[in-house]
Amino acid sequence: MALYISRLSGLKLLSISTMVMVICSASVSYAAPTPRHFIQDVLESNPAIQAAKTNILAAKARQSALGKPLYNPELIAEKENAIDNTELLGINQTIDWTNKRGAREQVGAANVLLAQAEFDSFQQRLISDTLSALANYQFQSNAVVLAKKRVALLEKFVTLTRRRYESGDIARVNLDLAQLAYSESVAQQANEESKANHALQKLRAVTGLRQARWPRLPEKLPRLSIKKIDIEKTLRNLPVVGIFNQQYQAAHARIKLAERNRYPDPTIGVQGGRNYGQSESRKLFGLTLSIPLFVRNSYGAEVDAANYDATEADSKRENIIREMRAELISSAERYQYLYNATSKWQHATGKPLGDGIVLIERLWKAGEMNSTDYLVQIKQRVDSEIAGVELRGRAWDAWIDWLRVSGKVKRWSLLKV
Repeated sequence: MALYISRLSGLKLLSISTMVMVICSASVSYAAPTPRHFIQDVLESNPAIQAAKTNILAAKARQSALGKPLYNPELIAEKENAIDNTELLGINQTIDWTNKRGAREQVGAANVLLAQAEFDSFQQRLISDTLSALANYQFQSNAVVLAKKRVALLEKFVTLTRRRYESGDIARVNLDLAQLAYSESVAQQANEESKANHALQKLRAVTGLRQARWPRLPEKLPRLSIKKIDIEKTLRNLPVVGIFNQQYQAAHARIKLAERNRYPDPTIGVQGGRNYGQSESRKLFGLTLSIPLFVRNSYGAEVDAANYDATEADSKRENIIREMRAELISSAERYQYLYNATSKWQHATGKPLGDGIVLIERLWKAGEMNSTDYLVQIKQRVDSEIAGVELRGRAWDAWIDWLRVSGKVKRWSLLKV
């Protein structure tokens, strides 16, 4: 009997430990990921990112193909039956006289760098879009929390007002005013919840993920010193500028290839055989040289087209640099303005929302504040909190825009993708 009880208790202990493990695993699965791991999940699951990686592999395969020798040897066999029978066997080889192979390989290498630059640019854009959607959803969610808090406060106020009205302490107009304020707050909550739902749908669309909890950006905004920004260095390292740089380099590689294609490649042949005559047989040996004559087509138009492509890429590069310089400065100034405004708001508000609400409610219950003033105070305090949340959300949006414009999204310390 003792043995049976000990086994039973062991099973109970095992089942309890198993339940604890299940509960712990369940809690871990619902834990909000850090922004860094969240961004990594987005990048790993995004089909467009996978397509861009495949494009790089394809460009490398094309580079390998372009680096192969242009011409294979040709085997020639000839047999003639006549008065004299002749048998010949030879080989022809076209010579890459101007190293077109090297020029083609340079074109392939430039295309690989172009594909890599396009991948980096798309990756940065996806990260910035994800962070922007995440910041917007976080702001809208905070606004919903405050809207719900306002509804709860006004619902409590309606209940207390009704009691005081029924006891004859206040007039009917005060109860009507409280009910109107409550109904307005319910409508405002529904509006904020609708905005939050729209932000959630956008976040899901951008990331392709559906999870119970989303990561949160920190409450403290990052610092940015405009005076320390090296604008020219930042512009040179921008992924979008890198795309035009590689397009320019690829166009120059095509110019070299087009120029070398204007020179013909000779074909050299070696042949050997035997001629069987009626009285004797003779050994045969021959050399052949064949050179194409570019008379009807000198292939000059291809060189002109490649030059035009290079000029176009260079002009686009200069234009994008000019545009990004202006956008870089304006985004930094915009974030600095919102950062300063958010800091001023935080210093001005000081105490949490709940402390002021308790004091206002105490004054109203004591009869030192009428219902109208109470509603005005509640509205001002909650609206101030919502305005602060909105201001912080705009500041985060400006920061993410700065990261996108400056090309520093992947290097942000919070991500380090």
